This record gives sequence, structure tokens and C-alpha cells, in this order.
Amino acid sequence: MGSVDNSKYAHINTAVFDFVLPDSSVLDVGCWTGDLGRKLVDAKKCTVDGVDVYPEVLKEAKSSGYRNTYCFNLNDPVNELVIDTKYDFIIFADVLEHILQPGEIVDFFKDRLKENGKIIVSLPNIAFILYRLKHLFGNFDYKDVGVMDSTHLRFYTLKTMNKFFEERGLRVVSRVCYNEVAPQHSFLQILKHLWPTLFTLQFVFLLETVNGR
Repeated sequence: MGSVDNSKYAHINTAVFDFVLPDSSVLDVGCWTGDLGRKLVDAKKCTVDGVDVYPEVLKEAKSSGYRNTYCFNLNDPVNELVIDTKYDFIIFADVLEHILQPGEIVDFFKDRLKENGKIIVSLPNIAFILYRLKHLFGNFDYKDVGVMDSTHLRFYTLKTMNKFFEERGLRVVSRVCYNEVAPQHSFLQILKHLWPTLFTLQFVFLLETVNGR
């Protein structure tokens, strides 16, 4: 496996961080170098485990305070991954859009929740106004990062996100319209509340299981 650019996904989604309660046990699926886990350990005294495909980024996550790390390709058969621990929170931050069979992955990890445990998911919104306009004129151009990241295998609107959760036996407890934008685009912070499906770059969800499923 070749080397990776460790800086590409090195950021913390503050909405994801805010959903996690202090002193919780957390599984960070697609943890990358562990920036999120480091902050959860330092600021909220959480116990954090991580899953990622690259040994080199897991080494960094371990040095960031992750208790256990699991090297696994989420596009491989998930029954080959052994995780016996139960968690208060399982996080999929910018992960499910990169997976061939995201439903199977969510179903597998959902069984690793403690009673009353929660799942946190962040997903990019393909229906953001910029991409609606580009697609209207036949432009479906991939980028290195962002909603049109060239490594994305799935694309979601808010409607299909909600359908996906319902099919997985998950109920939305809370939702955040998340725009990590430059200061000159701060007007989006206002517009996202008026028309979230059109002016939100990413949705972040706190989810619970329905009837213990």
C-alpha cells in the first residue's frame, strides 16, 4: 500500500465533537490520524478506539491517545473484523460516502453500541446550490476534497440520508446544518437555516436505534 497524504482529512468537525458527551467510550470509524480523538480525550476525558485502513495513520492516532486501533478496509467483508467492545458513541465522520456497502457497515457497528448508545454521522450534501447549478449544466467534476471528492462512491441529499437511516433502524435525535466556509461566504450561515437542503454543505446527525434493533 502506497504512502498517503496525512494532511488531506486532518480536521475536526466541531458538530461531531459537540455531540459526544464527556467521559464516554467512543469508536471513531475512519479515524485517520486521530485529531478528533485527541480532542475528545483531552477536552472530554473520553476513551477512544479507532478504525482505519492505513497503518501509518493509525500509528499517529495511537500516539494521539487512542486506546485501541483496528487496521481494516471498510470495503472488505465486515465479518472479518473482530471488535468485542461496546461503545457509548460510534462515529462515522465523512466516512459512509467512501464505502461500497455503507448499510452493511452501519449494521455491523450498530451491534457494538451499549444500551442507549448513539451513532454520529456526517455526510456531504450533493444538493447544495453550487452543485445543483453545476450539474444542471452537465458539469460533474471531481475534486481532491469536499463534496465532490474523487474518492466518494456515494452521494446523498437530505432526503436520501433520512431514508438510509430509516432503513437501518435508526432515528434522528438531532441534526446540525454544518458549513465550514471561508469568512467571505459567511452569508451561508444564515441561509442554511432558511433553506437547509439548498444552502448546507454537510449534515451532521445524532442517531439512536429504534426499538433496540
